[in-house]
Amino acid sequence: MKNNKYIKLIALILTGIFVFQQVAWTAEDSNIQPSNFNSYGEDLSGQEHINPDNIYIPEDLAQIETKNFHKNKELIFNLQDCHSSLSAQYSIVNILKKLLSDYEMNIVAIEGASGYIDTSILKSFPDEDIKENTAAVLMKEGKISAGEFFSIISEEDVALYGVEDQELYAKNLESFRELHKGNKDVVSSVKKLINMIEDAEDKTYSKELSMFIFKSRLHGASKISFEIYGKYLMKLCEEK
Repeated sequence: MKNNKYIKLIALILTGIFVFQQVAWTAEDSNIQPSNFNSYGEDLSGQEHINPDNIYIPEDLAQIETKNFHKNKELIFNLQDCHSSLSAQYSIVNILKKLLSDYEMNIVAIEGASGYIDTSILKSFPDEDIKENTAAVLMKEGKISAGEFFSIISEEDVALYGVEDQELYAKNLESFRELHKGNKDVVSSVKKLINMIEDAEDKTYSKELSMFIFKSRLHGASKISFEIYGKYLMKLCEEK
């Protein structure tokens, strides 16, 4: 399956805000069931296909959400991620490396852009460390996507395309900005309200209740592990 020449398209669409990455892929013809394939992904019905059930993505990189069959020969991977998470971006880079090495991916399609994306300037840097470090800074600052980072550091030639309808994307972006332009004032008001509530807690709550809320907030902010928080809750339950 590694050398199957019919894999033509890998689509990377960075959309939404998710706590975990999710992967969905589609392959040919809803009438073809997995039982029609052998262990190498070859279709025993006489047509050549890739069996999605034989495609492996490491669980530490992504959570597989759905697999669907469609009437075409292209195999499409749809990656959804948390835009604000740098670690999620690096996970996508590692997923793309896996898809390139195992399934001969040759096209990456990216949300938020339109047409061919040229990364040749950075890709042509002769010093590999400088090239990767520069690309890493740009990705950290949100100037480039995981797909662009991957294209820059990859030794293989992978085509990069933006999949947006530019006119519709611009209209959607303007609507988004209009809805969120008042956020700064709202966030400021909410912070003031939270501070007032916390001041009132010190005067109102018992010492025991204050400790309970304190531990809960530490866990919510990932400052203590679930194991430590769980032991605290178990001890509290036993006491009550």
